[in-house]
Amino acid sequence: MSDIIDPQYYPFFLVFFAILMPLLLSFRMFPVIIFLVHTKNLMDEPVDRSMHTLKTPTLGGLGIFIAFSLPIIVLVLGSNFSHLDLIKLLSLISAAILLVFAGIKDDLVGLAPKKKLMVQAFAAIIVILMTDVRIRSLHGLFGLGELPFLVSVCLTLFAFLFLINAVNLIDGIDGLAGTFGIITSLVFGLYYIMNAKYLMVLVSFVLIGALLGFLRYNCSKERKIFMGDSGSMFLGFLLAYQAICFLNFNNVPEPIFKVANAPILFLAILSFPIMDTIRVFCIRIAQKRSPFSADRNHIHHRLLDLGFGHFKSTVLISLATILVIACALVMAKLSLSVQLVLLIAVVLLVFLSPWYLVGKKKFRETLLDTALKSSTGSKEVYEGIEGSLSDEQFFTMLEEHNIDGYDQEAEDLKIKEGKASYMDKLFAKRLAVFRGFQKWE
Repeated sequence: MSDIIDPQYYPFFLVFFAILMPLLLSFRMFPVIIFLVHTKNLMDEPVDRSMHTLKTPTLGGLGIFIAFSLPIIVLVLGSNFSHLDLIKLLSLISAAILLVFAGIKDDLVGLAPKKKLMVQAFAAIIVILMTDVRIRSLHGLFGLGELPFLVSVCLTLFAFLFLINAVNLIDGIDGLAGTFGIITSLVFGLYYIMNAKYLMVLVSFVLIGALLGFLRYNCSKERKIFMGDSGSMFLGFLLAYQAICFLNFNNVPEPIFKVANAPILFLAILSFPIMDTIRVFCIRIAQKRSPFSADRNHIHHRLLDLGFGHFKSTVLISLATILVIACALVMAKLSLSVQLVLLIAVVLLVFLSPWYLVGKKKFRETLLDTALKSSTGSKEVYEGIEGSLSDEQFFTMLEEHNIDGYDQEAEDLKIKEGKASYMDKLFAKRLAVFRGFQKWE
């Protein structure tokens, strides 16, 4: 292809076909997969915490993998890529096959977390050792530069495992994981274009085309299909691969286009799954549960609790991700340590706001409902709930009326142990303050 196309236009043709081919393949393939899954009843059964109420096909990951692998193989074979690039592509697809197979098994019959983690580690090691794709340097972050080989391999393995599972965890509502994958791949893909890394250009934009084709059916009401673990693990693996390659290419001597704050931009691009996973893991560990146990503590759950639907929640999270990336680009001239502190502050502000808002909303609604049902409800509390008092005055007033019996009544209001989140228990305890008003009146 590069022999018959003007070199200056080659990247644009590559991007065009990289998006078009998987997109067209997806439109023909996903209806067939949906039909077969319905026919064989290979469906996802809704449970208490599910965002859906009907049986839904979960083999979307298989479709994404096929829509990615076939076009990229055709495009690479039809162009003058080096032998090293072919080895990299073969290693990448081999590792992806392992992940997709394990994901399909988990979607259909279940797979133990330890076995799933072993498959993920093996897939990551294939790519790390066969292609030497690893985090070689931290570019001065934490005062660290070039890393020893063993440290570099271990850090890269951890990055792969963390990001694969982080993307798996954010796949909770229609369109979210797919849209996040498109945004992330687009940012990395533009960087690869500017540095003439055409194999990685194909990886980024073929994945975008496959995800666009998937989203058409993932967001459909009539012919819906889920990504499943097969798709989310495959997606997380490719996003981690792109991110680590980005750090590698940016570290070579005199690249065509260099990002001054590559580690910060790396964290900013992947900030949403990183932030959500760390927060959820901390909550589960604090509740003495397995970090991999399921619950409704994710950021997208909080947005749904605020009244946003799947589409609006996905749009809000996508816009927040773009905002964080823009902030990282704006502060590129600052020192890395200052950038890291500012990035953490921005991420906490942007992504934790749904948690605070839904907590505040639930708390006020619960107190208002109690006040309306109470025959001796306090006018002061009622007015505070209605908004005549500021937030600070409202909570101060509740603390002032923390009368005897507070702890005992809070204990009586606890939701079943092990199922209530830390915040749910806190709201129940706060509600006990209001119960004390009847005695106080």
